[in-house]
Amino acid sequence: MELNRGCVVTESIPCVLLAEENGEFGSAMAAWLAEHDIGAAYKNSLSDAATILRDAIFTNAMFDGLLISFNSRNPSYRLITEFGNEFPDRPIAVLAEEEDKRLQTWAGARDIMLLKKPFELAELDLWAARVKSVYKRRSARRIA
Repeated sequence: MELNRGCVVTESIPCVLLAEENGEFGSAMAAWLAEHDIGAAYKNSLSDAATILRDAIFTNAMFDGLLISFNSRNPSYRLITEFGNEFPDRPIAVLAEEEDKRLQTWAGARDIMLLKKPFELAELDLWAARVKSVYKRRSARRIA
């Protein structure tokens, strides 16, 4: 199932939903993911990302993780919650532009990785490892 320019949800590599409103930053994140053998369905608006998520759910496509930006002007609680409800064992990372105690508490209670921009890409290594682990478990169940 093609979810965006160049990203096809397949069984050959993990695929994550990437929602980032800053196009340049989102493209850089998609490139970083590709370097780590993770495909990204990249959308630069929350509404487009929500549509892609619902389309994936409707067609039984799988995402192995969510990487999403968060800002106070356009909070993404609904999309994160919808993703978590549909894929409860998938890792979620939230990229925040500013310090937000409410977001920290909310994310901490849900085992969501929270990174404040700017951050070192190495900080995403743990999240990427979790994505790959979920993918391997899902692939093993499919084969068994």
